[in-house]
Amino acid sequence: SWQDALDFVAGLGISGFKNGLTTLQAANLLAFAGIVKPPQPLVILSWVFSHKDLGVFHGLQRLGFKVNGIASVAAAFNIVHSHLKNHLSESDKANLGCSQGLLTIFVEHLLCKIVHW
Repeated sequence: SWQDALDFVAGLGISGFKNGLTTLQAANLLAFAGIVKPPQPLVILSWVFSHKDLGVFHGLQRLGFKVNGIASVAAAFNIVHSHLKNHLSESDKANLGCSQGLLTIFVEHLLCKIVHW
């Protein structure tokens, strides 16, 4: 699973891959390659909540969500995820690289970028 890949990469103890964005991206790349199943929203949320100093958390705040605890982070992330799932066409999802179960990774990546706009 994606979580197993994340834990495996972090457990290698390689400098730069211990517990940060690089580890997340490595697990994401394994999902893009079809080696592991992509994460569901609830799976990626524990990582997001434990990395409040990074983009997703700040992106949700920038969008106006009050994210004080894991439940509010989950609710906010799921609102964005559900909106995109329901309103992007299959063609749009394919063009954005978020078809075939990869929407959760796309939403995480999108929310990271909001603070840079």
